[in-house]
Amino acid sequence: MKIILIFIVFFVLSFININSQTAWEKVNPYMGQFARFQDVRCFDELNCIGIVENTDTCCDRIIKTTDGGKTWFTHYHEKIYISDEGKQISPNPMFMNSIAYLSEKLLFISRSGGKIFKSQDGGLTFDTIQVIEPIDGKFQSNPDIVSLDMYDSLIGGAISSPYLYITDDGWETSKKIIIKHELVPEDYDIKVDKFWLFGNKQFTLRFWANKEVSPHNFKLLYRGLLTTHDSGNTWHLRDILKDFNANLTYITSLFFFNSQIGWACGLAEYDNDTGGLKTHGFVYKTYDSGITWDLIHVDETEPTFGLWDIAFYDELNGIVVGKYGKLLRTTDGGYTWFRDAFLDNYSQNMRVVQKIAFAGENPILSTFSDGLWRGTYSPSSVNENTNVGKGLVVSPNPATEFIEISSTFINPTVNRGVDEGSDIKIFNTLGECVMTVETIYELSLQRINISHLPGGVYYLRMGNRTQMFVKT
Repeated sequence: MKIILIFIVFFVLSFININSQTAWEKVNPYMGQFARFQDVRCFDELNCIGIVENTDTCCDRIIKTTDGGKTWFTHYHEKIYISDEGKQISPNPMFMNSIAYLSEKLLFISRSGGKIFKSQDGGLTFDTIQVIEPIDGKFQSNPDIVSLDMYDSLIGGAISSPYLYITDDGWETSKKIIIKHELVPEDYDIKVDKFWLFGNKQFTLRFWANKEVSPHNFKLLYRGLLTTHDSGNTWHLRDILKDFNANLTYITSLFFFNSQIGWACGLAEYDNDTGGLKTHGFVYKTYDSGITWDLIHVDETEPTFGLWDIAFYDELNGIVVGKYGKLLRTTDGGYTWFRDAFLDNYSQNMRVVQKIAFAGENPILSTFSDGLWRGTYSPSSVNENTNVGKGLVVSPNPATEFIEISSTFINPTVNRGVDEGSDIKIFNTLGECVMTVETIYELSLQRINISHLPGGVYYLRMGNRTQMFVKT
């Protein structure tokens, strides 16, 4: 029986890998030999904006697409000017860091010098907002706004480490928040450097808590995520140091699909047997708006430099990228991942850093040294999975402790494929009903504990629909 299960698992995973390969096309215009495509954000399936750093032409520029990433053009480009006295005048602020792209017309960009750019005409012109004011002509700490996110045109937040700034009027005014937590002693400092907003008053921060025990020597107490549901009055702390016996543990990226479900990726660095270092990647998932985070995947595949950015098209289909060309895809909500890009050595070395976003169902990959790429899925990929999702999707498959049923048809007012009052039934291969679970119609994602079931093949039935899954 165990051999049969192993064969089934191998067949399922092989089928996914063979039939779901993504075709990638380079889509960026030439913008200089050292153009670094740093970040891309899309507000719908057609409109995306990206930041490009040009080390050979000085200054950052904004690129834009209006056809889902097929073609891109320079939308805004800062330059060095020559004064009447013949002096070079660089842009001030100098650097663009992160984007919040809310509609075709409205976007915000965080900048150096304590400034935020706000555009209400799609990035043709910008108003400069001074969020962090100098005192007596001097900033008290590094004024660069390294991370920014907006819920709508009014509510948002930004990080200028170690402080958090929030606004409820589109940055006409803002409030600086010094973060405290009852688990962190008063002699430790809480520092934050990344901000994600996923609800009206809900946001998550990347943080660490440490104290200086001697000059340039710090003791680290916590590192991980802080989440609030009330604009920072109370915080839920998730320490990831306890999950890994590592030299360095670090969250690199976070993505929320909605106000409840989100994923985080990162890296854990260890000593190896030869005296060097090895790095593993990892993925966490939350179902309760960031209150708790479950470690659902550890990646040890080559190249081993951790996982650096993550994005999802829907509740099941997502991509996570690492350094040097690593690109993994999931079709079960992040529980299993497979390689989705196979590059030669030259291409791998060019893609030192990668970022990922979705323009509709098409992934957009931005790289530091290898340009901008647009992905198109083969027939049995996102399109097929999305259509199945409107029917009945069971994941992860194979499963160990639990399964999740993802579907919009659970709601009987949307699709009469399931009559109100229908239960979820699980059958073994002998046709015996081994579990009956009440359908929760208010949820589009329902979790069922199957840890007590013996390993084998099962069939889940909901209404007139059936889906096979494997319990290992």
